[in-house]
Amino acid sequence: KEVKANLERFDRLDFDAYSHKKDMKLFAEIHCPDVKVVFPDGRTTIGIEQHLKDIDMFFNGTPDARISSHPIAVGSGEWTAVTGVMEAT
Repeated sequence: KEVKANLERFDRLDFDAYSHKKDMKLFAEIHCPDVKVVFPDGRTTIGIEQHLKDIDMFFNGTPDARISSHPIAVGSGEWTAVTGVMEAT
C-alpha cells in the first residue's frame, strides 16, 4: 500500500508538477528535503534546494522538457525509485 502511494506521488511529481510546470511548489513538497538526484551525465546532487536550482537552469535551456513515461518504477517500504523518460526539442 505504501509503495503504491509513493509511486502515485512520483507520477504526480513528474507528470503534473514537472512536465507541465504547473506547480513547482508541489514539486518541492513531494520531494524529501535530502532527495538524491542522479542526472543522465552521472552527476549526483543531494538536497531539494540544489535540485530546484538545477531544474530552474535546465528549464531555461529546454523549456518544453517533459517526462513522458516511467518504464521502471519500483519500491520497498518507504523507498521508491523511478526511471523517467525525458523528451524535449
